[in-house]
Amino acid sequence: MGEEENSLLKKRDKGKEVELSSEECVLLFKSLLKDMEVSPFATWDKELPRIIHDERYKLIPTLKQKKEIFDEYCKERNLSAKDEYLRLLEEETTYRSHWDTFRRKFKRDSRFKGFSDDKEKEKIFRVHVKELKEKETERKREQQKKAEEDFIRLLKEAREIKYDSSWRKVKRIIDHDTRYHAVESSITRESLFRDYCRKLEAEDEEEMIRRENERKQRDRKAREETSLRNREAQVRWEKKIQNREKDNAKNKVMRVESIREFQTLLIDLVRTHETTFELKKPDLQRDSRFHGPGLEDKDRERLFQEHINDIYQKRLKSYYQLLDQHVQLDTTWLEIQSVIIDDLRSVRLSKDESLLERLFDSYLAERIELAKKEFMELLRENQFVEYRTRMVKLSEDGATDETGASKEKARALSIEEIHDVLKDDKRYLVLSSMPDIRNELITDYLDKLETPKMTVHQGRE
Repeated sequence: MGEEENSLLKKRDKGKEVELSSEECVLLFKSLLKDMEVSPFATWDKELPRIIHDERYKLIPTLKQKKEIFDEYCKERNLSAKDEYLRLLEEETTYRSHWDTFRRKFKRDSRFKGFSDDKEKEKIFRVHVKELKEKETERKREQQKKAEEDFIRLLKEAREIKYDSSWRKVKRIIDHDTRYHAVESSITRESLFRDYCRKLEAEDEEEMIRRENERKQRDRKAREETSLRNREAQVRWEKKIQNREKDNAKNKVMRVESIREFQTLLIDLVRTHETTFELKKPDLQRDSRFHGPGLEDKDRERLFQEHINDIYQKRLKSYYQLLDQHVQLDTTWLEIQSVIIDDLRSVRLSKDESLLERLFDSYLAERIELAKKEFMELLRENQFVEYRTRMVKLSEDGATDETGASKEKARALSIEEIHDVLKDDKRYLVLSSMPDIRNELITDYLDKLETPKMTVHQGRE
């Protein structure tokens, strides 16, 4: 019992009771529950026999009030236990944590045992881990953004780079820098380089345009005094043309405005790609923006189709970004179906699981083809494999020494040796889940290598 509760009891004389306030009575009653170590999940009927004989039990006048204070005490204890459990989650979990592992490890921990039942604990655990995963995803996204920005700065620092520079030569210049390797995807690095070159080219063009404009301005200024009458005649001619085309121009402006208004109407009323012009037409017709001058139904239908196509493409892109987070080359639809099917990015694209599966198949096929293409690029870049293979073919085609005798045939590289040469490259590793396809690509590449043409000196060597 705490000091405050003790002081309250001392207010009561040995044979004579001192009047206590209702707040003091409640405090003493709760101290009774605490001293008896009443569980926050206990029931009134179960605990009543344990507390009924204590003098603090009698301080509360009615049974209803006793039950209410008992329930309030249990609720306060449960909230405190929840705080302890949340602290346990904060200290002992990461975004990779799993419920079964966590439960086995901490099932004897007082912070784990002290709060609620397993269903509530599991629910809070999963919400907590989901938040950690979201934070980790955002951290990686920011890390990638910074890596790309640093890579652009690296390109700017390399003065050798011009708008028509070769990527193969440039990467030999900058691949020693940590900012080069911070962008992990070779495709992304090359794409950023291409964008940078286009920017350089645009800047060169802007400079040329600026100089040309300056030249024209100087020429124009030099001709002003002698060309005044010509300019006046030109103005009169242009004014005549403008008057003649005034009506057409007005109609054109009205049509442009009608298109803009109709497109705004589509943004307001059409928010899904799974509809048709005929279905939405009655709703659209109720708005004045549908009836703008200069528009025909074929124009409206075309603009409608462009609008829903844009919605579809945005949602398809979002769906593919979802797949990027969960799919490897050997991932099947059944493996990720339960993970992504309820994701908002899937639901907004379509509720038709068969369509989502077809789009998954298409996405995975593109991923595999890209991986195969990059692996073939790796083979073409590896001069050691190419050299040894070509030398084998050359010896098999009858190279001779000075006496005319056939030279000893070169030993061909084994598949295992080729794997060993390539094993550290990401373009090799990405096909680790498809070893048969990787071997087929190696075999096809070797078969298609042509025997080098022999010179007179090579025939004699």
